Amino acid sequence: MTGKSLKVCDNFGIATILLDNDYKILEMNINKEIAILKRVHPQVKFAVGKNFLDLVSQEYREKVKETLENAKNEGTGQATILNSEKEFGIYLRAAKIERGFVVILVDVSGMVHERRELIEKENELELVNNFVREISSTLEIDELCEKAYRELSKVVINMNSFAILIVDEDEKEMWAEYVVGEGKKYEKRKFPLNDKDTLSGWVATHRKELYIKNINKEKLPADYKIIGFPMLSWLGIPLIHRDSVIGVLSVQSEIENAFSERDLRLLRLIAGQLSMAIYNAIIYSALKRSEEMYRVAVNNSLIGIVTTNVNDEITFVNRAMADILGYTPEEVIGKKIYEFATEKGKIALREGNKRRLQGISDTYEAEMRRKDGSVVPVMIYASPFKDEKGNMIGTMGAIADISQIKEMENQLRKSNEFLKLLLHIIGHDLKNPLSVISGYAELISEDPNPEYGKGIMQGVERANSLISDIRLLLRMEMSEEGKEREEYSLLEVIKDAITMVMEKYPDAKIENRVKDEKICGHKLLMRQALMNILMNAFKYGSTKVKITSEKKDGKIVLKIADNGIGISDDKKERVFEPFVKFGTGGSGLGLHIVKKVISLHDAKVWVENNVPKGSVFVIELPIADKCK
Repeated sequence: MTGKSLKVCDNFGIATILLDNDYKILEMNINKEIAILKRVHPQVKFAVGKNFLDLVSQEYREKVKETLENAKNEGTGQATILNSEKEFGIYLRAAKIERGFVVILVDVSGMVHERRELIEKENELELVNNFVREISSTLEIDELCEKAYRELSKVVINMNSFAILIVDEDEKEMWAEYVVGEGKKYEKRKFPLNDKDTLSGWVATHRKELYIKNINKEKLPADYKIIGFPMLSWLGIPLIHRDSVIGVLSVQSEIENAFSERDLRLLRLIAGQLSMAIYNAIIYSALKRSEEMYRVAVNNSLIGIVTTNVNDEITFVNRAMADILGYTPEEVIGKKIYEFATEKGKIALREGNKRRLQGISDTYEAEMRRKDGSVVPVMIYASPFKDEKGNMIGTMGAIADISQIKEMENQLRKSNEFLKLLLHIIGHDLKNPLSVISGYAELISEDPNPEYGKGIMQGVERANSLISDIRLLLRMEMSEEGKEREEYSLLEVIKDAITMVMEKYPDAKIENRVKDEKICGHKLLMRQALMNILMNAFKYGSTKVKITSEKKDGKIVLKIADNGIGISDDKKERVFEPFVKFGTGGSGLGLHIVKKVISLHDAKVWVENNVPKGSVFVIELPIADKCK
């Protein structure tokens, strides 16, 4: 195997090294841009004649040696070297040849870093999910604040002091409702609501977040009073509900610049949920104070309120409860609560009613069924309803629609599924092209046939194509791509896609009959999706593609019809899943990327049969009004 033959990999980001039977380097290509092994042992200078194992740092040497021994005994060996602290990853594959070994190295550091970020986002989502669950489990303001503090203590590492301040109804004063510092809770205190006396008052008045990294050095926007004990870092976030400021969340720390970007991001997410929970707790407090206030408050609450008698018949529902069920209040009153639950929900309601008969108040989940037949998950806070003499006359329940929380759980599950997909690709699908490269490298060492060099190039191109698709999927999953929406010309994007496809397939015939329309989404991603569909058509035998568009029911229907081999019915439903292929070529990710891109445009895509042969990819896009 010559140095010239090894150069075939130089431009593809893959390092190839030829060793003798004693592991000495005979030939190599170490791509200057990647310098893969220098991540592992940066002080070592690579050179022909050196022992390969000496170039690997001590902590990884045994693993690499074991891989080479496996190749010596079994023909091939492979290993993955990961280091999350140094944020690098190297995939190593060795093949035994007559002269010694061919070692192939692939730098998967980007995937390691992106995987770590994905895991961090999953953890953040779980923290927010747990916080929402805890504060949603009570309507008592003191208990709510206590739970908020307990959960935030797990989230914000450097938090030494915590306060929730609530704006009074007349918006002239604010209460320090819950203050914790120095390991103790302080008494409730009242302050004037203005932007001069307190920092919290400034946040509430201006409806702006305020982060002071060092309270002794920075110029403050207002005079301040210490609530609790002196701190260096101070952060206040307005609690806004229905466009009204209902309070301020404040966290403090004894150290300078204590709160990270992660802390700020999580606290902003949490503030919205905390605002709603506090608002509902205020409503609930008002409900308990007076019957008249109860009627007014519950009918304006976002939380469903329902009362039942001892026979489980509904005696009152507010508008929010009726909306949750999809009925009018009149359609619900007088009927048993079980009539509006799924079978699973009925079991939960009956078990809850048993606890009510024992005088127990608690919180639990259930499933209700709407008038249209759809199922809505709810969180129920229920307590015994008693008369003046203390006799139980029914049950009072506060019911919240937790569909969004369930959606967050689904997102977490999807993230886990995506992580499994990523590990599958790294551990399985990337090995195939690398095996091809190893095989041809072994052949070319015995016979310098130019065709073997082409085989290596094809294997490298396939590996790089797969890595490129993986990176695009990761960027979309991590919301780096597709986050910023813009208005763009559909015709312009199609023309760009056609131009780029024709560079690879110059003999292809593409007939473009698309009328220009404005689309709201991500221009570059849409171009990639259209290129993937066109590339697939010509890759699998098409000679001609026709692209048309029409307006239908307020949407743009884009059709891409080819005259290729077509797609069997059993694959039409699965064609957008990862790794579903039409033949032996391709990564199996191209149409999966198409599906994700189209979803980012709030659009739909499916496959139909073409006449007399071939396939039609149909994309139904909303017409852009204004990009938000």
